[in-house]
Amino acid sequence: MAGAAVLSSTWMDDPDKPSPPARGSVAIGAAFTLVLWLLALVLWSANDLSKPGPLPGALKILLLQTFVVGIAFSAVLGLAVNRAQRLPVVPCVAATAGAALFMGLAHGFLDALLVREYARAEGFAFAGLWRQFVGGLMPFPLLYLFYAAVLGLLRSAELGRRRERQLADARHAAQEARLAALRFQLNPHFLFNTLNAISSLIVNGRNEDAEVMTVRLSSFLRTSLEADMQGTVTLDEELATLHSYLDIEAVRFGERLCFDVRCPVQLLDAQVPSFLLQPLIENAVKYGVAPSRGTVTIAVEVVAHDGRLEITVQDDGGRALASRPAAGTGLGIANVRQRLAAHYGEAARLEALARHDGFTVQIAMPLALLQIRDAAE
Repeated sequence: MAGAAVLSSTWMDDPDKPSPPARGSVAIGAAFTLVLWLLALVLWSANDLSKPGPLPGALKILLLQTFVVGIAFSAVLGLAVNRAQRLPVVPCVAATAGAALFMGLAHGFLDALLVREYARAEGFAFAGLWRQFVGGLMPFPLLYLFYAAVLGLLRSAELGRRRERQLADARHAAQEARLAALRFQLNPHFLFNTLNAISSLIVNGRNEDAEVMTVRLSSFLRTSLEADMQGTVTLDEELATLHSYLDIEAVRFGERLCFDVRCPVQLLDAQVPSFLLQPLIENAVKYGVAPSRGTVTIAVEVVAHDGRLEITVQDDGGRALASRPAAGTGLGIANVRQRLAAHYGEAARLEALARHDGFTVQIAMPLALLQIRDAAE
């Protein structure tokens, strides 16, 4: 436990060093240190434990001293292993091995001193400090090398997991930034088209209509700015947004614009990205309704099939097809396609098709229903 405290405090105090080990890794390292040295003491004293009678008091002191020194040296070696992790692989291994060998030699020499004191206390003949150091040295370098190798593997595994979490967080942040950029791309596009429409109304002397359209635009933009750009909304909320947008365009086109929605009640709680359909409806108005002299119907149909939500947006402004962008191109369709990919990856698709009597966009995505009852509980 002393080793755990040393590691934690040292790494927290130095911001230029790698991040400190996680609590779980520190606990595992501390437990491994205790078990390793307890097992080593049992093996070293196995011959004395097999003899009848209690262990001599001097031997108990020697074993306790060896245990305390082992814990202290292990804590220092653990600190060295953690610092070595910031180095490239070869220098890291070399530094770790060098530190382990140094600790083994230091502990071996200190152990020779402790054995000399033990021999004096028990009245044993002592062959000499150098002989004792050389004769009893071998276990200590091996023990510390094994200890350093295990700690290095534990630390490497922890760093690997941490890098994976950081990479996942970075990907999530990049996805949110991408969604935000796509949403911000829509607002100027929509605003530009609507302000052009208001300008046309004023030029044509329809000042009252321009005033009504401006008020409705203000309300719609307020809703747009308050919406969660990266989140999802219910299909019911998305359809309400479409109605608000079409209220704006109805000022300009009147009876020339007809809107038809077919959606089962049970699918109104389906989750969709916010402002997913508005760019498609805006395209239908711009390329289908605006150039047409007759009534153009924009229809939205929603169905569920095999765990997928399928939404079809189509219009019958076929006479204006020549002025439309090619199927699948244009800012609105490209934006929606990218947002679907950011939310669902390959699980969603968008297909655009120019027909002889109009234009159709089909969207398919995973079906997710808002569980109102579960959320209330």
